[in-house]
Amino acid sequence: VPLPAIASPNNRTTTVSGLMYNLNQFRWTLTKETCSDFAITDVWRIEVWASANAPEEVCFEPIPLEGNDPAALGGTGLWTVAAGSGVFEDDTNRSTTVTASSRSTLNNYIWIVSVNGCSDQASVFVENNTPTTAVIIGPETYEICEDYTTLLANTPDYSAGETGMWTEIPVPSGNIEDPSSNITNVTGIGLGERQFMWEIDNDGCKSSDIVTVYN
Repeated sequence: VPLPAIASPNNRTTTVSGLMYNLNQFRWTLTKETCSDFAITDVWRIEVWASANAPEEVCFEPIPLEGNDPAALGGTGLWTVAAGSGVFEDDTNRSTTVTASSRSTLNNYIWIVSVNGCSDQASVFVENNTPTTAVIIGPETYEICEDYTTLLANTPDYSAGETGMWTEIPVPSGNIEDPSSNITNVTGIGLGERQFMWEIDNDGCKSSDIVTVYN
């Protein structure tokens, strides 16, 4: 194990680098002819470090966060919000979750580990792509006497880059005039039970709702 390096051993005022964790002892010796005296000083280097992990992208909340164990170092930890937003389930727990994160800004969460007045921190960045919850507007089950109807659902958050899409499941029978519009007409609907799904997509994260039509 390499010893700490004293920059100027013969100078009463000097710097030292490469301190080992915990106790380091240094002796200052004065010598005159054959006589000498010395004094010892103790320098403690506190071991403190932080690491953190979280998913880079999520489609739902709560978001799991994981930091290193501060108790193993004899210290404590704290989660904070550096950018975006968030509410921690327990901001002092190294293994916690966060909700109410921003969908418009990249979220930056910091895990701070403190030991005896010394601290270190680690950052995680999380993109929240949770989509708007898809909702059918009006009855989710109804009957028709003709082979056409109008489908109505909520609007995606276009400002966040979301898109919407109607599909007939499991096998198409009718013609959806404008599949990407939350309000659209369907013609040529087959007899019996037919289901149409409204799906909102936010960068690959999806939410859907289904309306059932009996012709």
